[in-house]
Amino acid sequence: MKYLILTDIHANIDALQAIEESFDRLLVLGDIVDYGAASKEAIRWLLDRDATAISGNHEYAMTTGADCRSSPLSYALSAATRVHFRPLLSSESLDYLRSLPAGLKISGGGCNPR
Repeated sequence: MKYLILTDIHANIDALQAIEESFDRLLVLGDIVDYGAASKEAIRWLLDRDATAISGNHEYAMTTGADCRSSPLSYALSAATRVHFRPLLSSESLDYLRSLPAGLKISGGGCNPR
């Protein structure tokens, strides 16, 4: 089985669409949203590929309004993008982000929430 493992997508749909490598299973290690302008599109891209994902601090911040604990260099951008883009996300997208577990245990061919 060939895994593609992604992390820190930060709403960069251009990077996702540039992936040409084939894979059997897509694992996403958090931070799908925030910073970039295409949260909705990035989420749709992952859903269309049946990605198995865990929640990062940016998903938690996007869905709860909590502090994302970004570095001081990127904090203002993170806060501004959440304020602007959260109202543009559908309830389906927000529900998806809320549903992501904090971790997964992967063994053999399967993944189980921790």
